[in-house]
Amino acid sequence: MSYFLKYVEIDNFKSYKGHIVIGPLRKFTAIIGPNGSGKSNLMDAISFVLGEPTKSLRVRKLSELIHGAPINKPVSNRASVSLIFVSIKTDRHGERTEHEKRFQRLIVGNASEYRVDGRQLSATEYTEELENMGIIPKAKNFLIFQGQVESIAMKTPKEFTAMFEELSRSGELREEYEQAKQEKNKAEQDTHANFQKKKGVEKQKKEVRLEKEVAQKYAALKTQYDELQLQLKLFQLYHNKQELAEKRDIAEKKKDEVAKLEKRKEVSDEDIKTKKKELAHYNKELAHDEQKVKDLETQINKNRPTYIKAKENSTHHQKKLDLAKKTLAAAEKAHAAHDEEVAKYEKDLHEVERMRKEYEDKIQDESQHSGRNLALEENQMKEYRRLKEEAAKKMTQFSEEYDSIDRQQQVDTTNLEQEQRSQTDHKARIKQTELRIEELNGKIDKLGGYIADLEREFNEKQANVEALEKEVTEGRKRCAELEEELDQVNKEIGDARSDRNETSRAQRRAELIENLKQFPGVYGRLIDLCEPTHKRFQMAITKVLGRNMDSIVVERETTVQSCLRYMKEHRYEPETFLPLDYIKVTPVNEQLRELQEPRNVKLVLDVIKYDKQYYKAILYACGNALVCDNDDDARRLAYESGSQKNKVVSLNGTLFSKSGVISGGSSELKARAKRWDEKHLDALRNRKDKLFDEYKEQQKKKRREAELINARAQLQQLESRLRYSRTDRETAEKKQRILIEKDLVDFNDKLEVYEPKIKALQAAINEREKRISKLRVQKNKIEDAVFADFCKQIHVSNIRVYEDRELQAAEKRAQERLEFENQITKIQTMLEFERSRDTAAHVEQVRREVVTLEDALQKCQKNEKKYRKVIEDLQHEIGEIKDRLLDQKKKIEFQEREISDCTKRAAQLNKDYNEQRKRLQLIESDIEKLRHDRHNFFRTAKLNEISLPFRGNAGSMAAISLAETSSSDDTTTIQTQGSSLSTFTTDSSNILNGDGNSTNQFESRQIFDTEDKFELNYKRLRDDLKKINYEQVDKEEKLLIKQMSDIEIQLQKHLPQTSAIDARSREVKTTFDLTNAEFERARNAAKRARQAFEKIKKERYDRFNALYEHVSTCIDDIYKSLTNSQAAVACLTAEDAEEPYRGGITYNCVAPGKRFQAMENLSGGEKTVAAICLLFALRSFKPAPFFLLDEVDAALDNTNIGKVADFIREQSASEFQCIVISLKEQFYSRADALVGIYPEPGDCITSHCLTLDLNQFDERENVANTRG
Repeated sequence: MSYFLKYVEIDNFKSYKGHIVIGPLRKFTAIIGPNGSGKSNLMDAISFVLGEPTKSLRVRKLSELIHGAPINKPVSNRASVSLIFVSIKTDRHGERTEHEKRFQRLIVGNASEYRVDGRQLSATEYTEELENMGIIPKAKNFLIFQGQVESIAMKTPKEFTAMFEELSRSGELREEYEQAKQEKNKAEQDTHANFQKKKGVEKQKKEVRLEKEVAQKYAALKTQYDELQLQLKLFQLYHNKQELAEKRDIAEKKKDEVAKLEKRKEVSDEDIKTKKKELAHYNKELAHDEQKVKDLETQINKNRPTYIKAKENSTHHQKKLDLAKKTLAAAEKAHAAHDEEVAKYEKDLHEVERMRKEYEDKIQDESQHSGRNLALEENQMKEYRRLKEEAAKKMTQFSEEYDSIDRQQQVDTTNLEQEQRSQTDHKARIKQTELRIEELNGKIDKLGGYIADLEREFNEKQANVEALEKEVTEGRKRCAELEEELDQVNKEIGDARSDRNETSRAQRRAELIENLKQFPGVYGRLIDLCEPTHKRFQMAITKVLGRNMDSIVVERETTVQSCLRYMKEHRYEPETFLPLDYIKVTPVNEQLRELQEPRNVKLVLDVIKYDKQYYKAILYACGNALVCDNDDDARRLAYESGSQKNKVVSLNGTLFSKSGVISGGSSELKARAKRWDEKHLDALRNRKDKLFDEYKEQQKKKRREAELINARAQLQQLESRLRYSRTDRETAEKKQRILIEKDLVDFNDKLEVYEPKIKALQAAINEREKRISKLRVQKNKIEDAVFADFCKQIHVSNIRVYEDRELQAAEKRAQERLEFENQITKIQTMLEFERSRDTAAHVEQVRREVVTLEDALQKCQKNEKKYRKVIEDLQHEIGEIKDRLLDQKKKIEFQEREISDCTKRAAQLNKDYNEQRKRLQLIESDIEKLRHDRHNFFRTAKLNEISLPFRGNAGSMAAISLAETSSSDDTTTIQTQGSSLSTFTTDSSNILNGDGNSTNQFESRQIFDTEDKFELNYKRLRDDLKKINYEQVDKEEKLLIKQMSDIEIQLQKHLPQTSAIDARSREVKTTFDLTNAEFERARNAAKRARQAFEKIKKERYDRFNALYEHVSTCIDDIYKSLTNSQAAVACLTAEDAEEPYRGGITYNCVAPGKRFQAMENLSGGEKTVAAICLLFALRSFKPAPFFLLDEVDAALDNTNIGKVADFIREQSASEFQCIVISLKEQFYSRADALVGIYPEPGDCITSHCLTLDLNQFDERENVANTRG
């Protein structure tokens, strides 16, 4: 039966006063309201009724949840919150019935009560009722608080696993699972221990049986073996005594030679010291002069940018001056042309005026001449005037019209002439403007060429600066890196040197390895063929390897023989050899690699890096030794891990051997452990040399910084010049040109206006002329009638002949005068235009600019000379110092040659001295070795109870010390089949006595001195063994040892019979029976524990995997729906597929259109969408009746808000109820219902609510889509 939340009833809870019912709630309900209105208190109320503890509700105690309690004014001592869930059923007839279920939690004082449908329940029963409805309070599968969304996406894999365990309830089985697993492991360990114990008892049974068979064969060989032992010891002591006496004689002679060489060496060292003091004085003077050169060069570098800047300024001013001079020449040329034009126009004006005057004079003469021929008599003139008046009276009706039209005609004629003159004037101005544009275009072209040259020079300089910057930056960066690397290398070299005591013996041993490598199959010392995987294992590995660290690894046993012969010939110290074809090793116990307790336990073999071909040697030296972090773990693993005992070493070098002996780390061990670093010293030195060479090269690049500064200064100057030039060009192009072209456009526009006006006036004049002609005909008829008689008298056809003759002459004169007037006007206009062009001022301006640039150029050249002189003076001083440096270097070279010669002589002396010292040390070492060998012979004899024959009172077996001593050299052995072919002693600060206690070198000396006084009776030694020479001693000794070894092998096969064998047999049988019974019991217990563990493991896996598989299946579809893209991907990955609850769970999302990124690299919105996707996927598994989200859209943009809201709306159409708190309209506008929370101010804020069903609005969805 599925429920959904319909009502929330709150009574005096927090900010909600009185009884408040919130609802009905729909499948998709949004809660809105301003900040501080009580939305979060509503969340707390729902959390409270669903069993949330008090600490999660932002109060300290329950009573503070009552309204008014925070201000000490509680409205009541009770408060409650109820959730009413409704389940709707539809029967087969289509009738719907509702079933309600009420959950209520009350606060009474400081206690709370739980009720379901009015029944009071305990907290546990109440929780079970909630879980039956799918609400898990612990997992909070119904509620997401504000700000919690993004943190969900950022959970670690382990945190995701914990969340899945809470939701799947598999975490409830965790304790039971761990307990069952612990019991299973303990049972299996007990079974394994009893099995090993059983095997051990079986082995003891077999051993007891063999002891009985070999007991009888032992006694026969013992006597023969004792005799051979005595012969061997006498043989060894006899030849040891002979060789010791010989070595002591040679040592005395060598001491005298060494003393003489030492005195010569002291004299040579004093001479070198004196010469080095003189060299130091020369070097000091040289360093002082070199520093002075550097200082002067620094001054040059400081002054060079100023000099370059001054030089650039001079060049720049020179270029500007050249350009200004060119401009001046062009301006002067234009001014001369202008003056010629003005003079030409003045000349033309004068000529036209002269011609007009001549014409007027001519007219005057012609008028006088015509007047005489056509002059009328006085009476005729009077008659003409009378008739004219009479005709005028008769033409009165036409005169007014004629005069009006004639006046208008004259006005239009005058206007026409004026327009024509204006048109001519504008044409002249257009020509002038075009000339100015042409001149400006020429200037722009020149600036363009100059800018192109500057840009090309700027680009070249910029490329040079960038290359220099890159080179200097890389050099500076690389220098810093190299300085750090050099510091690190120097530090490492210093550390290595501080712990390295490079003695002559160590040098000779290193020389030995180099010489032995001439033999095929010699690989080197074991310490040089391997290294720890980590520095922390150095002490442990050093302790386990012990003396084998310096063993020489060779390929074959035959190679060992060749090396021994070479060492004997050149008198090298004895060494330990490990022939790979001869040594036998025990295979690695693989079970030791599987140990889990204690933590971090490893085989020593596994913490060493080595080449595979040396595996056998490494395994021989290490065996199955284990390494632990501390002494407690090592002790427990060595002695408390059952019947099997292990050889274990801790990181501090404490060794726990199988025998029970514990040896701790010492200062000597620490010093030996540091030898791992010595083999890196040569590599560090080589690396230092390479780094230093590279550092010198990078310093050269770094020193080009001054050149870079100069280049930058030049680039900056070029940039300024380029910027100014571009500004000039832009000014010419954008400002001046625009203004001029605008004038040209205005002139052309006005010129286009004149033409229509002229045409209109001309048309009006022509039309009016026709009307005048008609009126003139009518006027002529009247005049002809009036002047008929008069015309006959003056012999003309009509009066107009007389008048036309006079008027035609007047019109002609007027036309001529008009032409003269037009010419004069045109010439005056052009003259005024030319005079308005003040070219002289422009020439004067350019000339002043040239003078200014010349003055600036002189100043720049003066500064350039000044800075050049400073630099030349500094360079001259540097030259003098460098000449002095050459002389000083010659002195230093001569002094260094002197020191070198002295050093060579001293080196030769030192070499001779060291050689003699080495020989003396070798002889003394041989003596010490022989004394040590002698002590070992005595000690071995006493330990093996070999009775040596002493002479009288010169020694006894009781006087022999059992202390285990060492000579001045390390013990050297040749290891073959686990036995020692020859044994010597080496340098050691401590030795062990017979009781395992440490003795020092002084006590060893005392023992050796005591043994010098021993005298043996060698009569029992065979004569043939006394007479052999030195070369045959080793051969004969090996023969005796072989004979003893053969007998010893037989003795080991025949153990002595004792009465305890039978008793031991019975004891072993009893032990076997008990062990077998215990083994069967442990095996059955382990089987039962394993079955119980598998059962609980399966149940836990099934619970966890059900949730994991469900979420893994649906999360990708949910993410695609949320993002509305099929390209989006969401997936879960379990780190441990077999037991996923033990490992982590990785959650990854790929947003649409983006590549794969880790969750922490996604944006805030992408993380929120991913978290919401996971929450919905988790909710779909055993879903709660409702899902409450508090402002999950805070980090989402409008697009993602719409997608999430649409997804919730789509899901709420089925069995899904979602309640969201949101402040964004894009989100809550898509809800089915709104719950509005608003506050009422007061001493204690009171929250009120309103509920609105949005489904009642038909256009709501369309409006929401429009908003979206």
